[in-house]
Amino acid sequence: MLHLVMTVRVANNVPSLNTTMKPKIKICHLLLDPKTPKDVPSSKWESTISKQTTSISYFNSLASGLHAYTQQYSEVNRSELPVATCAQPGIINSSKEFDNNPPVLSYGHYGAYMAHRRGATEEFGEHLDALIVVEGDVISDLDPEALLTFIYNAYEFGVAQGAGLITFDKLVMNSGDGNWELVRDLGDWWSIPHFLLGSMYMILSSERTNIAHKYATSGWHSPDIWLSWNFHTRCTILAPKTPVVRQLDGVSMIDYLEKEENTILQHSGRPQI
Repeated sequence: MLHLVMTVRVANNVPSLNTTMKPKIKICHLLLDPKTPKDVPSSKWESTISKQTTSISYFNSLASGLHAYTQQYSEVNRSELPVATCAQPGIINSSKEFDNNPPVLSYGHYGAYMAHRRGATEEFGEHLDALIVVEGDVISDLDPEALLTFIYNAYEFGVAQGAGLITFDKLVMNSGDGNWELVRDLGDWWSIPHFLLGSMYMILSSERTNIAHKYATSGWHSPDIWLSWNFHTRCTILAPKTPVVRQLDGVSMIDYLEKEENTILQHSGRPQI
């Protein structure tokens, strides 16, 4: 079993007269243990941890405005790659080389899947109104107070629309006939059939039980693909027309590639609105 190093509860705020009426929203930040690079080349590891440090600094600065903020540290996965429970075992690459030619599933993909799964199922208490899952290379160009306001407004809009999921990054979807015809214009938002880029997304309480059931009964895949396959048209999903977060440039421990924010879509080959 992939080793969860520790969970750090940076903020678990006691309700006050100013916060008791706010929705109970928690962020779970998915991070790698910086002390266990294993066999990852130092240049790649340093790039990844540098991005993570920047991301931590940003989200620490808004933690006090949330009901709770948790940092979930996991060891980088270089050992587990189960075939029997994989949703697409034909593209598994068990090589330990730091080279991937998509479509492929590697140790990094399984490690990321398990981190998302732990976040969504172990950090989402029944007392919460929503859980936000954030990957370790994510920041926002908004100041922390502005992002907090956006998060709370997004939650209220999501509840009004009966949404189960809300993404905060740019809208990217799987290619395929009919997907883009299912997108509806909701003013500052899109209603969408699914999303890729699981960099930062909100799970509303109405979807808590369902996502736990999906993780328990479906095969693993990269987090982006897993979310898009398991929630395509299954619930109301929202995306902002203007994304409020982005992924930092640098090496990804999911596929070991050097990525720049403006080339992520090029690597994925997926369309964008």
